[in-house]
Amino acid sequence: MGASTRYGRDGPSKDSGNLYRTRLEEVTSKYPRVLMLGESMGASAGLLFSDLATNVMAFCPQVDLSTAAIRPEFSEQCYGQLQSTLLGALEKTEGKVVVHIGQWSPDQAQARILGDSKVEIVVHPIDNHRVAIELNRYNKLLPLIKDTIIRELEMAAIA
Repeated sequence: MGASTRYGRDGPSKDSGNLYRTRLEEVTSKYPRVLMLGESMGASAGLLFSDLATNVMAFCPQVDLSTAAIRPEFSEQCYGQLQSTLLGALEKTEGKVVVHIGQWSPDQAQARILGDSKVEIVVHPIDNHRVAIELNRYNKLLPLIKDTIIRELEMAAIA
């Protein structure tokens, strides 16, 4: 959901989620490999549509917005709908899902909701929500992303 989109107090409608899914399906279906990459709510979107990707890199996703320390102001119903849909997409995903978090306890609590059956959790020695920014500050973000892209390109070459 783009930053330019404005919602009412109830948040995005069920139809808006379907609209994004339809648009993403149209695009992702044209490619043998798809990487979704995001931070915070962008990471949540990556997980929300993880079943359309072969690889997801999610930095500090917000999963349960009703308990998240940092969250948009939507209704409780919207929070529950997002979490349910996100976890449902993860159940269907066949791709690799890696969630990067720091040592900040609210992000660790969000990551625990995901379980561990299909999600690899990587904990970095950073004690705040902006893990990607901190990794970038120490020149560690680009190598992580580059390695993931290279693996995706190698897998595409094999396919």
